[in-house]
Amino acid sequence: MADIIDQLISVGGGLGGNKNDYSTSNNYNVVSDYTWTLSNRLNKNTSGALNEVPYIFLTEHAVNESTITNQIAYYGSGTLGIGQDNTDPTLRPYDFLFPRNPTGNTYRFPYFSDVNFQIDTTWESLDSAEEGANGVQSFAGALIGDKKANAIGDTVKKIAKVGAFAVAATNSKVGVMDRPKLFSQHEFRTLNVKFPLFNTKDPDDWKKNRALCWVLINQNLFIKQSIMTGVPPVYYEAVIPGQHYSYAAYANNITINNRGNMHLLQDDKGNNVVVPDAYEVNITLKDMVMPSRNLFQHIDKATQQVTVRTASNSNSNPTTTNSKNGTNTYAKAETTKKTTV
Repeated sequence: MADIIDQLISVGGGLGGNKNDYSTSNNYNVVSDYTWTLSNRLNKNTSGALNEVPYIFLTEHAVNESTITNQIAYYGSGTLGIGQDNTDPTLRPYDFLFPRNPTGNTYRFPYFSDVNFQIDTTWESLDSAEEGANGVQSFAGALIGDKKANAIGDTVKKIAKVGAFAVAATNSKVGVMDRPKLFSQHEFRTLNVKFPLFNTKDPDDWKKNRALCWVLINQNLFIKQSIMTGVPPVYYEAVIPGQHYSYAAYANNITINNRGNMHLLQDDKGNNVVVPDAYEVNITLKDMVMPSRNLFQHIDKATQQVTVRTASNSNSNPTTTNSKNGTNTYAKAETTKKTTV
């Protein structure tokens, strides 16, 4: 097992022996602390109205050696429901699948979607006697043991071959459309997050907005450490209150567009940067865990947890970026008049 883990780490399966400080703890509450709307009713000074804004809450996790070790243990042990001791028993079958390793970053983005609930399900037909028999044999093995299941599988194969011959002899292939089917999967859901960040309302808005955009891009990039090794991007636990819970999702696409006029401004380091009137942030999140009743029944509890965390996390300061030993670090910006980007 140790050799397999070492091989995975050597090709970028984790952080290896090098420490990587993704960031200090930062809670990026765009809904309440950023200028994403110009509505007089919805602004940073009207917290009551902002409480009515739908949102998606993301908790960021990094991948390291322990992540790889636990994921291999998930397959190697062949057992479920042990390990991380989830407080919600409905999530225990997911222990080890995507071990929790929070970076300290959380995000609360405005979320407006026409979709409330969505399930896309596939049932596949047994197109061949061999495939059907194997499916029955696998299912029986889980219930009565492999030895008896093998005997059932052999019997089903013989019967299926006779039946298939009879069907072929008396019917055209086009006419045989009704076949036995087995559940295959629920499709992995994709979440689309889109919101603007206005740079023209307050003088320093553009610095704070640019820092957030920088963090989003930086955290979702692969870090190359040597000719063979590297650090994977982060992944997220996602909650849409009352609608959706994602145990693990990754940013499939992040696109930040410039909107309006563009200006060449100087940041606090003296660097010239292009700043538009507004950034348009587009994030596509893709679930890495198939929808299940377990996850669906956890929505209410996840919503309660997020509500408590949102109420207690009032710090959404921008960050300053530094480079140390080839890794990326963040430090909280001062809360005085000067904000570093």
